[in-house]
Amino acid sequence: DASSVERLVHGSTVVVNAIVQRSGPPTALVMTRGFADVLAIGRANRPDMYNFRYEKPVPYIDEELRFEVDERLDASGAVVRGLDAASLDELTRRVEASGAAAVAVCLLHAYANPVHERLVAERLRKELPAVAVSASHEISELWREYERASTTVLNAYTQPAVDTYLGELATLLDRRGFAGRLQLVTSSGGLTDTRDARAHPVMLVESGPVAGVAGCARLGAALGEADVLALDVGGTTAKAAAVRDGHVPITDDYAIARTHRFPGYPIQVPTVDVVEIGSGGGSLVRAAADGSVWVGPESAGASPGPACYGWGGAEPTVTDAALVSGWLDPTYFLGGRMPLHPEPAADALGRLGARIGLSTEATAAGALRLVHEGLAGALRLVTLEQGYDPRDFTLCASGGAGPMHAALVAREIGVGRVLVPPSPGIFSAWAMLLLEPRADASATRVVRLDEADGSIFEGLRARAEARLAVPAERESRAVSMRYRGQEHTLEVPYGDGLAQRFHAAHDERFGFSLPDAAIECVTFRLTVWGAPSEASLGQWPKHDVEGPRGHRRVSFGDEVGERVPVYRRDGLGAGVRLEGPAIVEEQTSTTLVPPDAEVEVDGHGNLLVEL
Repeated sequence: DASSVERLVHGSTVVVNAIVQRSGPPTALVMTRGFADVLAIGRANRPDMYNFRYEKPVPYIDEELRFEVDERLDASGAVVRGLDAASLDELTRRVEASGAAAVAVCLLHAYANPVHERLVAERLRKELPAVAVSASHEISELWREYERASTTVLNAYTQPAVDTYLGELATLLDRRGFAGRLQLVTSSGGLTDTRDARAHPVMLVESGPVAGVAGCARLGAALGEADVLALDVGGTTAKAAAVRDGHVPITDDYAIARTHRFPGYPIQVPTVDVVEIGSGGGSLVRAAADGSVWVGPESAGASPGPACYGWGGAEPTVTDAALVSGWLDPTYFLGGRMPLHPEPAADALGRLGARIGLSTEATAAGALRLVHEGLAGALRLVTLEQGYDPRDFTLCASGGAGPMHAALVAREIGVGRVLVPPSPGIFSAWAMLLLEPRADASATRVVRLDEADGSIFEGLRARAEARLAVPAERESRAVSMRYRGQEHTLEVPYGDGLAQRFHAAHDERFGFSLPDAAIECVTFRLTVWGAPSEASLGQWPKHDVEGPRGHRRVSFGDEVGERVPVYRRDGLGAGVRLEGPAIVEEQTSTTLVPPDAEVEVDGHGNLLVEL
């Protein structure tokens, strides 16, 4: 009964889908005269420097929909050339004639002074009320014109879709009698209301994946684990993030679809720093002409799905390899509601094995090893490449496929403990109940360290509280800093001893510091939170361990267990401890406990695998 629901927390992929599928409406871009091609020019520091086949990101704005107005500010925000009224009149006529359904306005240095940008946006909204208008200073007050333009464009491009989606959702909920509070998950791992989401849809771009990272942080804090690696492996992708000292990693330097070869599309909104790779349960296992084998990023999807689904899939997938290796029970997938078919899985892997000269079992084991290498690589990106030692972390595994791979991947990178929460297949949804309302405000102001008196935070707080739909309960302040002459920055908490904090952060990240060098503050950020969630971890019942439901042959790569015991998770009471090898099954996932490992059930029902 929807009328009995007090609070509905919703994570959506509508924004990222519109961006990835390029399904948005015709969108216009308004820039300062001479800068209409900023998106086409992009950045020269491409990730794959020596790739002669490199292709630049294709702008979301067609050339005929890029417009200019005559005005100019300098880098401090001072007016160099006033906004020409005739230029503004012409702009309005041309935008109307273009048929654009949305407009992004991004004038040069508007982050420092939005005076001209505000006038342009107000005129367009007044004259073209049916057109969605996004102004850059309302989305981001950070410098770098390319990144700020990209952010504003993607906000405008997705605004009509989000407005329609949330309108239809509100109508559906109202029709069913829902009178509670609707909250949406933002890319920063916080919650917002529909008013803010409609105005700033780009902040929902990673609405789905980030909840799991925030949930791992809350779960780790409850268990006394401040440093947690979040690993979420689903059907198509795997996501990794590093939680340090209980803090979810947030970045303004995020790019949609970024890979080691493709720069992606930057967005300047606070986003949980997640590394995503194309390795999931449905990832296809294929052989190239030279005999090399690849896993992903292509996926069999939900339909036809892996060969073992029996729905017509003919190519082998990671799920097929797990089934052939004995990791999955074909009669207990989704708690027995969906039977798996071992024969098509073995046939698909057998055909691949025949091409590369391996048996079916060896092909399955090799495919899983490739998956583990990819997952380990993603975890190294969020640890070693950031200056962190993975051995200092606990690995929290979620997603339907995460607990299957977690222990073997943890061994690969030296992690000694794996945490598997109850019902890991729906962990992200559960984690949404633990999130808090959150709003961020940030601004670029390049000043010397001795000039940073903190007064800028008063204005930031007013802006952040205006976006927060509930009273602010607490706040945090941070500043991005650099040594004078550097290009990029490191963010540290704002407060006493700021220079020492920056030196320590620089030494941790890059292996050195310059105590005598001049320091600049570049970007200031203030975050406010509403009241914390009242949801808490449940207590797991204590009872004697139920015996194994059976035994089966399981391949752990280099080792094979002929009679590995299989347990049901709800049959393991709090305090139960088992020695590996073992399999622990539940409705939404399967946990693999390799040889020479132990697993314990804690008081909240979490599985703690010690390696």
